[in-house]
Amino acid sequence: MKGSAQLPLPDPVADTYHKGIDMTHCSDTGPFAMIPERVLDAPISDRAFRLYGVLGLYADDSGKCWPSRAALADLLRCSLYAVDRALAELDDLEAIRRNERPQ
Repeated sequence: MKGSAQLPLPDPVADTYHKGIDMTHCSDTGPFAMIPERVLDAPISDRAFRLYGVLGLYADDSGKCWPSRAALADLLRCSLYAVDRALAELDDLEAIRRNERPQ
């Protein structure tokens, strides 16, 4: 997306996302998102599946997150409309619950 701002991700995630991944010395302590089996087996689009993983990277210890739609679109390399469709898929699956952002 032209003119998009740098995403405010934690350094390890930003480094991995922008520089690529070297799998030769991986550890299980780096940034990752666990995907429940019911999401793995669900009849959802690839984009919705990837979005679930991205939301997991943003989530705090309580499982809550409030990334902007623009940040999600930038990470997924898609339009805001495509993010909305993927969110709707996850919402229909009841894999996520959408709430208003706290003030």
